[in-house]
Amino acid sequence: MRDREQLHDVLVEGRFDRRRVTVRHFPKGVSLSKEEERYIQKQWEQFVKAQIASHSESTPRPYSGKLFRLLDFRVSDSTLQMSLGDVSFDEYVVSKTAEFVKRFGDIKAVPVAVVAVVTTSDDCLVLGEGRVGTEQIGMPAGCMEREDPITHEELSPHPFDQMERELTEETGVHAEDIQAMTCLGILGHVEPYVVFDAKLRITFRALVHERTPRNSEFRHFFSIESDPDSLRSCVLDKEGIIAMHCLSSLLLWGKYKFEGSWFEALVAQLGSLRR
Repeated sequence: MRDREQLHDVLVEGRFDRRRVTVRHFPKGVSLSKEEERYIQKQWEQFVKAQIASHSESTPRPYSGKLFRLLDFRVSDSTLQMSLGDVSFDEYVVSKTAEFVKRFGDIKAVPVAVVAVVTTSDDCLVLGEGRVGTEQIGMPAGCMEREDPITHEELSPHPFDQMERELTEETGVHAEDIQAMTCLGILGHVEPYVVFDAKLRITFRALVHERTPRNSEFRHFFSIESDPDSLRSCVLDKEGIIAMHCLSSLLLWGKYKFEGSWFEALVAQLGSLRR
């Protein structure tokens, strides 16, 4: 197990369909002092300049996007109830730096994200090799955005809608390609993720050769068989390069697919996953 990271906490777990996830959005931003606002603006400008200088002219300018953050959550009557507030990408990027935390403390400017464990109609579990600046293995995931970064169209705060958008952007699947999608709960603590089980109607070959992602998040996709032994072997063999939120999501997914004993045994080999 990596020395610097631990598996994410399981904050909520269950099996929630779309009707069993409700969302309330409060347009409430992070409380910032004038000094904090000025510091974030200055550091963000420097970050943008550095990003532009290190990439080609065709690289899109870093966007201080509007995101959702998780204010509260609870499970009542088998329904996951979420309350969301507002945060921006520049607030998130700057406030998590060591210098900012040392100077101002933790202001909790953290967005909520979504991540999906994707399986195809031929029982392949889909994983992707990262393209930009990392060799990490991941899965379709991303922050919940309040508006489209290109059209600035207002986006739905519902995590199912956000996950469908991420799937389309990062894998190229169409809405009709998704056979079923279930929310498995929320992982994390500092940076929360809503985890999904997404089953596609198409084969892995069709996903790779007949669908075109809208962005270049992954260099390429590869698959493993979606059975307990294959997933266990993949996790143990590649845990050092699987993105941590994806590793924790795979474990939670495996718990519901292969029962608790599979989950407990593998978690014991990797480290603790608090419940």
